[in-house]
Amino acid sequence: MQNVDTKRRDLLRRLIESENFSRQEMLVKALKRSGYKVTQSSISRDLQAIGAGKIAGKYCLTIPRPQKVTVRGLVKSVETAGANLIVVKTDSGAANVVAAAFDGSNIQGMVGTVAGDDTFFIATKNKASQGKVLEALRRM
Repeated sequence: MQNVDTKRRDLLRRLIESENFSRQEMLVKALKRSGYKVTQSSISRDLQAIGAGKIAGKYCLTIPRPQKVTVRGLVKSVETAGANLIVVKTDSGAANVVAAAFDGSNIQGMVGTVAGDDTFFIATKNKASQGKVLEALRRM
């Protein structure tokens, strides 16, 4: 038997596949119409749990792992900020996609990423690690 979270997330997947949602507020309303008690923060957690993300202003399932050419085309600029941080500017709506590609790449010395809409940060262990991550960025 499925629990409430699993059922709600299954419905969320079906909704995202069948309709265009550009805001979490729209997803909250759709789930409430189906009888679920949800908030924007619970939807945010559910989106993360099912691997959904926003691409080109619309929520999509399974954030794709971009190929090298695709990632390179989405990145606008790369700058360092101190010895442990890299700031990457992307096309609007692409930061999550590119950051997900980096998170899945297991680059040595990379601690993690934090993504917004068109910018994401890469945290590194130290200055030497930052250089390795920058090189990996150039190869993608």
